Amino acid sequence: MQTAIFRYIILISVLLAGAGLYGAFGEPNGNTGTPRWPETDPLYTVGQWTAGPAAVEHNTDAGRKTDLVTRTFRNSAGTVATLSMVTSQAPKLYGSGAEVPFLGTGYTVR
Repeated sequence: MQTAIFRYIILISVLLAGAGLYGAFGEPNGNTGTPRWPETDPLYTVGQWTAGPAAVEHNTDAGRKTDLVTRTFRNSAGTVATLSMVTSQAPKLYGSGAEVPFLGTGYTVR
């Protein structure tokens, strides 16, 4: 029993220290560098498909630098596939929304 309480105290201490550091330093600023993506052509080779050149669209909405990189692939039958990547130096944290617990229980979310 003493071990469990000790673990809880350590866990709470670590979480409080992390919250304190986050409060002291603020949100990480991702605008220090420029967006990057893989540029070597052998990386994009896929079986019978040929990769076209990369089309890069620069975007600076709300002060965040993002790039939209698009490559078009073609195969011998003439089928076209498009690969689009959004790159940014700003970290993203994704979590489930508040409606997730209700979705599987017969409720609808609007």
